Amino acid sequence: GVLMKHVSHSGLKDKWADTVQWFSVQLPGKDNPDVAQFDEPNMTIVQMRRHCKKLRIGAHKENLFVIRMRDIEAHDLLIERLHVIKREGVPNYFGEQRFGLQRRNLIQAEACLLNGRRCKREQRSLYLSAVRSYVFNVLVSHRIEQDTIAHYVPGDVLQLSGSRSCFQADEWNEELQQRLKSGDVSLTAALIGLGGVQAQADSLAFEEAVCAPHTAWLDYVKRIKMKAQRRQMIVRLDDLQWRSVVDDIELAFTLPAGSFATAVLRELITVADPKSHQML
Repeated sequence: GVLMKHVSHSGLKDKWADTVQWFSVQLPGKDNPDVAQFDEPNMTIVQMRRHCKKLRIGAHKENLFVIRMRDIEAHDLLIERLHVIKREGVPNYFGEQRFGLQRRNLIQAEACLLNGRRCKREQRSLYLSAVRSYVFNVLVSHRIEQDTIAHYVPGDVLQLSGSRSCFQADEWNEELQQRLKSGDVSLTAALIGLGGVQAQADSLAFEEAVCAPHTAWLDYVKRIKMKAQRRQMIVRLDDLQWRSVVDDIELAFTLPAGSFATAVLRELITVADPKSHQML
């Protein structure tokens, strides 16, 4: 019985999953609703408590995933790969779902943002996010090709683990190398925009060269004065666990908010026929 604007969440979960998440419902001065009256198919209220603030998008720190992989053909090879990614992490790619079916969000982005076709504000935000995510993925892919995704390049921007605080090293030294190895700091790539902490020296030259084919998008985000951001290029999975369940393998791991479980899966498996599989 409340307005939709008084119901909020900090992020939407996968459509094809069993999920647990918090919602906040603004009920100032009112009694707690009777949970016994809640009768919705496929939904259960696990717990409920009062809080002085409503949830905001991105307010959560992390997400826990439990994923069952079925019909694995190379069981031993997969286990070997799991050990590698637990030790080294995975590229922090934005997942394919960010770009829509057959990358339609990118196609629509060009039509709406660059060519002036009218679209709703929410759509513009979605398309802009897809574009920035795509350019980030391209930057990460090129760092992998150059074998520098895990190695400092002069002028790189570093991010403190567990925060969005970014900085540049006055000089690269053994202490910073150890902090990078331990995961206390991470190397980052750009989410294009205006201002913010920018790469310098060799790292800046690299990002400018990679982004050169996307000048139209660079000009657009600067024109609308969207602030540039940085995103870590590798996401660590220190708590990664797995177990065999008959012929399947079940994974459990935690990712920081904004990182994609599909980015982990792409480092582990190739789906032979995507149309015949549905993630549950």
